[in-house]
Amino acid sequence: MLTDELKSTIQRAYSLYLENKGYTARRGQLRMIAEIARNVAAAQEIEQGVAPATVIEAGTGVGKTIGYLISAIPVAQARDKKLIISTATVALQEQILLKDLPDLSKNSDLKFSFTLAKGRGRYLCTAKLIALLGGQAGSNQATLFGDQGGVQLDRYSYKRYEKMKDAFVAGEWDGDRDNWQEGVRDNEWRSITATHHECSGRRCQFIDQCSFYAARKDVQTADCIVANHDLVLSDLALGGGVVLPSPEDSIYIFDEGHHLSEKSIQHFASSTRIKNSLSWLKQLMQELPQCAQQIGWQKNDLHTLGELGDLAEGLHASLMVSEPMWEQLLEGSTASKVNDDGYRFPEGVVPSEIKEVAGSLSTPCLAMAQKFEELLGSLKKIAEDKSQEAISTRVEQWQALLGANYYRAEVGYTLWARYAHADNAAKPPYARWLKRVESQSVSDIEVCSSPIIAAEVLDQYLWRRCFSVVITSATLSVGGNFDRFKMQTGVSEDSHFCLFDSPFDYQNAGLLVVPGLACDPTDVEAHTQAIVDYIHQDVSADQGTLVLFSSRRQMEAVYEEMSSVYQDLTLVQGEQSKQLIIQVHRERVDEGGGSIIFGLASFAEGIDLPGRYLDHVVIARIPFSVPTEPAAAALFEWLEGEGRNPFIEVSVPDAAMRLIQACGRLLRSEEDSGRIALLDRRIVSRRYGQSILAALPPFRRQVVAPARPLL
Repeated sequence: MLTDELKSTIQRAYSLYLENKGYTARRGQLRMIAEIARNVAAAQEIEQGVAPATVIEAGTGVGKTIGYLISAIPVAQARDKKLIISTATVALQEQILLKDLPDLSKNSDLKFSFTLAKGRGRYLCTAKLIALLGGQAGSNQATLFGDQGGVQLDRYSYKRYEKMKDAFVAGEWDGDRDNWQEGVRDNEWRSITATHHECSGRRCQFIDQCSFYAARKDVQTADCIVANHDLVLSDLALGGGVVLPSPEDSIYIFDEGHHLSEKSIQHFASSTRIKNSLSWLKQLMQELPQCAQQIGWQKNDLHTLGELGDLAEGLHASLMVSEPMWEQLLEGSTASKVNDDGYRFPEGVVPSEIKEVAGSLSTPCLAMAQKFEELLGSLKKIAEDKSQEAISTRVEQWQALLGANYYRAEVGYTLWARYAHADNAAKPPYARWLKRVESQSVSDIEVCSSPIIAAEVLDQYLWRRCFSVVITSATLSVGGNFDRFKMQTGVSEDSHFCLFDSPFDYQNAGLLVVPGLACDPTDVEAHTQAIVDYIHQDVSADQGTLVLFSSRRQMEAVYEEMSSVYQDLTLVQGEQSKQLIIQVHRERVDEGGGSIIFGLASFAEGIDLPGRYLDHVVIARIPFSVPTEPAAAALFEWLEGEGRNPFIEVSVPDAAMRLIQACGRLLRSEEDSGRIALLDRRIVSRRYGQSILAALPPFRRQVVAPARPLL
């Protein structure tokens, strides 16, 4: 309940913040503060059912971040909960951590602590680094890193590891990968970081030097924790409370919430590779006898190790027998080809013979996971036995290896169980597909499965567990309709849906034009030439311009066709890092010149180029996504089977939201102005185009008649 005292705390903090910053109150921000404070304060502990969310679409300039911070921090403190702020991009995460939170702390009377949370994978595992340099882990790479592959410890990587160790021991590096100034390859880093299953926790002899646990102390004590969607979802999947505070004790704010569904689908997908799994099992069968000899196991543990060996041998044999079947599927029918290297099971339905094979693989995977769990429990007791201190290092090494194998068996069980069992007919099916992958010059087959919408997994892991959730973004609805968002996330119908318009004067500050050169992009050659012509005729060489493409191929083709004058002004995504492109662009404008950025989807959101840095946004086409990815194709197929129209329900609203994000690059402050050009005639010639146009910010609009008759 929002008490008078709590309401007064929030109002006082907001008034003081505005006064110290010299700002005036914004209507949308005031309404956002009130909505969040009222709904979150009214949240109840969940015993059964689903927690209603507060879903807020707030246009650019509303001041979302300060809006949710100034309302949620006092409520979280009053309810004795942790506030977890989750973002989809590093840029926003850094802005909140380095700018917004310090700014609020300095300019209001709120007293709170805050920190950044990262997953274990961003931190050095001291035990693994020492073991690797001591030559004690070299033979175990295939087991440790599964489908990802390990690293061969040549003299160059050895020197890099030595340098890391020396810097860490000297206190010159804190073990955070993001703070290591030199490059490190992903496979090299995987060799010296630990998963939840590999870590021996408080029993590790290096616990006092553990960079992850040092960072975790701050996470457990801070009032406000800044994380990202991937870490939050990982923690929830592990049961919650592993890296972050437990869901029941947390208030979540998902900023950039339009990415929550997509991230959830990616996170709860599963896959395994056939040849790589065979290598893993072969390696495991060689290592289990070593494990039996090197640890003082009880008789029942030795029996469990023997059973594990038998299970691994049986699983290896079953996989070997199944391998030709997967090859035949990839090389056979073309009816459900994903592409030249993939095959998707229509409607997610797996033939009975494949179900039977998957069952023969899921059963031993589950049994193996259970055996590994038993052995890890026994290792914990051995580690706590003071009489076994002489072998503590060896115990930690096997803890890491058995933990990695436990995780591998669990993943295998999840994947094969999804293939062995039919979906619930009342719910959307899982997508199931195969694809060919090349790894270290070896051709392998990856067997994959994924939810097609995030609603069910979010219901299981978030909505039924959390204390309270706020989801916010500039793009959660299409023209005020949240139906697409509801379908994606499964958010409760009892949730609170709010729409707060941007305070910007779109009518006077911006012009949205469909120029005469715009044509139908289905004629790729004509459309590409139209983009080139528009740039030559209408893009000023002394302004800041952003040109957004939906296709890398077309982006490169347009660049090749431009004059050298415009090529010299243009920075193309992929040729330099995103950060460097933005830096060079700003420098050129600061020097009084012009600059053009050619970018794809990642440049359509999350970049901030205010004032003269961006006067002109050119959008090549309505950003429809083609459902070629297996999960997207399966979603379209399921909707069609339900008698629904996936183009209208999915493609059009998704394209509208992407287009709103792209248009949002132009005005970043109330002083900004400029022009947006959309070079896709379908926005005015097709009925769905009109609905998309109606959902865009209310810029002044100008539709120029075609320069030549449309075919």
